[in-house]
Amino acid sequence: MQLEEFQITKLFGKYDHTISFPHRAENDPNPSLVVLHGKNGIGKTTILKMIDGIIKLDFNIYRAVPFKQSHLKFSNGAKIKVEFTKGPNKKEDSLLVTYKGKKIYLNYHHSGPLNEKDMQTMDNFRERFYSETSAINYELINTERLSQQNEEDDRPYNAPHELTPEEVVYMRGRAAIYGRLPSRVRKKPLRVQPGKLAIRVREFLSEAQVNYRNYFATTEPDLFPKILERITGEKEKKYKANELIKRINSLSKREKIFEHFGLEPESWNKDKLTSILRESSGKASADHALMIADSYLDYLEGKVAQRELITNRLSTFEEIIKTFITDKDISINSKEGLIIKIQKNASLRESQLSSGEYHLLFLLVSALVTKRSGTVIAIDEPEMSMHISWQRKLVDAILKCASMAQPQLVLATHSPDIAAEFPENLVNLVEKND
Repeated sequence: MQLEEFQITKLFGKYDHTISFPHRAENDPNPSLVVLHGKNGIGKTTILKMIDGIIKLDFNIYRAVPFKQSHLKFSNGAKIKVEFTKGPNKKEDSLLVTYKGKKIYLNYHHSGPLNEKDMQTMDNFRERFYSETSAINYELINTERLSQQNEEDDRPYNAPHELTPEEVVYMRGRAAIYGRLPSRVRKKPLRVQPGKLAIRVREFLSEAQVNYRNYFATTEPDLFPKILERITGEKEKKYKANELIKRINSLSKREKIFEHFGLEPESWNKDKLTSILRESSGKASADHALMIADSYLDYLEGKVAQRELITNRLSTFEEIIKTFITDKDISINSKEGLIIKIQKNASLRESQLSSGEYHLLFLLVSALVTKRSGTVIAIDEPEMSMHISWQRKLVDAILKCASMAQPQLVLATHSPDIAAEFPENLVNLVEKND
């Protein structure tokens, strides 16, 4: 389930906008993209907030700005509509919300139904809507708010109280840049507490290893049906021990990259399996043993292929972040999530990054951990705090970090140059007379 269309009429009393969202086929691994741009005050940010509000059934943004009618249509044909109108008695201002033939009048001045007696009707409406749209995960990223969040997470350098391990890490990072440490810090153990982004990465690694199909679109069949098909459909196949041993060696090499990210490989013994295959050669039971080994290797190769989907996305993330941030080393590990190091291998916290660096990291991590379908990442002014050289390659970087997933990316920007490589994805919001 994905977004298909958003429409708003008489926004601020004069703007009519219709936005169509391209969406992908079930097995298409590419993200889709919409970039909204237009003059100040035409409604770019408001549209992102209205979509967020309508999905959460939080209509305060609709109460805050003038409009006439709005709707959000989903790829399954369902549509939710919001109208500014009079209540049933034709006297009081109201918001009329309609979904699949069901409607509820809401109070225009504060949350809740227009009439208290409709509270149960409103609860039933919410329950049905949330149940039927649970596949949609809308994440609204306000880059201006990220700066405030980054500052709030920071800790003072001259802390008068007993230092926590996290403060010790911070002060060591400062010392690596500015000079000597206070004596009370020098003998403290160096232990990095995970930040919010590190936790998101760590959770992604944990969940993706359990159910990779939640995060990756692939045409590869499920593992056990594939093995059953091999066993039942190829009775005449001749198995050769040397060919199976080549597959074993290939598997061992492919697993090497897992170590870089701290991913656990499957528990199997290469040397023992190789020895069994060599010893079975020439025996009467060789065909049976080789067939079992072949099916077992199918299982292992399937597991490795799943891990490779994860490691390929992680490798892409690390390669891309290095093209932006050259004076720090940002890497991924399943234990810590994100590791940020500077000169002399001193560790930094996320909050010690500059506003532009933190914005970039936040956006790329959001793309990295995106799920296979139903995810909508809406970013307001993604270019904020970034140098023009970063802006020009930002959109492509976000798309690549979400490799083998199907998120819908919706950007609102004052700088359409950030999507210069994607002119077909630009939506210019204009007045009718423009």
